[in-house]
Amino acid sequence: MASRPFTYILFPIAIFFSLIAHGQTVVNDSVVASIHRFKQNISIKSVVPFDKRFLCLDEDEKLFFVDSNSSQIDSSINKYSTDYDFEKLQVIDSVIVGTEGYQEGHKRFFLDTAKKKWRHYRAKKHIYPGDLIFQDDEYFISNTCSGEWGGTIYFANKKTSKIYESECTCAVNVIKGPNNYNVTASLSHMGGSATVFNVNDPKMLKLHLKRKPRQLLDSLKSAGFATSESNSTIGIEKLVDTVGATLAGSFRFKNSLLYLVENRPMLSPPSFWIDSIQNKKLVPIRNLNEFGIVETGYDHFNSDEVFITTFDDEHFSGFICIIKDKLNLYIFHRLKK
Repeated sequence: MASRPFTYILFPIAIFFSLIAHGQTVVNDSVVASIHRFKQNISIKSVVPFDKRFLCLDEDEKLFFVDSNSSQIDSSINKYSTDYDFEKLQVIDSVIVGTEGYQEGHKRFFLDTAKKKWRHYRAKKHIYPGDLIFQDDEYFISNTCSGEWGGTIYFANKKTSKIYESECTCAVNVIKGPNNYNVTASLSHMGGSATVFNVNDPKMLKLHLKRKPRQLLDSLKSAGFATSESNSTIGIEKLVDTVGATLAGSFRFKNSLLYLVENRPMLSPPSFWIDSIQNKKLVPIRNLNEFGIVETGYDHFNSDEVFITTFDDEHFSGFICIIKDKLNLYIFHRLKK
């Protein structure tokens, strides 16, 4: 079953809403479709789309909604959420899920909109390893990441249950093209690294074989031994492979792909750009520093039509949302105390 569009995977939530704050909306240029500004001391931790709005989690584990068009925000959902210390929000099988902690085994709860409460979430068994990052009619696409020890992307065939793998440190998002899958990968370790590659036919990748249990891998890592993340590059077409930059994601724009890039020069402050790829190099086309965006990629949401990534520094926090070729910025300006 293909990833559902933004307007259908989510649930009605009008019952939660009572307007409490407003922001300023500005339509900017051909690349940046709109800018929504808020003057609040908030650090955005995680964001998911919800009924043409966004459900946001801040660093104090407080939840609030942001209206996607009118810059209205509301925190009335906290009446139902004070007993939970969420670290991350996800959409799993069309349900909003809050996770207490990042590691496997931590408690998960789903938002029951009918009863206006969070309920225990029991994950369904699945055929793919790791965390699901994308799916279409043919494949579940998931990833595992061991940081500087490597990462893997997996293509699990829904009909045959065969799983194919490639090295990928570490997957950020996937965009399906007419004849391939475009994979964006990045790691912020040290100076940062960035990789973009195409998978033209997942069946041409290395066949995945079950490896050692994750618990054993963690003990091997702590002892300084290599993990069993994939080191195969069979069947991929590399478009970019560079260091000194990180990628916060990619998006379609006027029949081409653009990339959100944080450059990390050795002796200069980092800068944030929208880049294209030309001759296997990242080529900057639009500077986003003017909006206060420097560090990004803390949390992601990825579906066939929606991509979200958060950003945060001492002056600004917020998220970038890309829907159907339109890049929208939601910026919270931290007030001086």
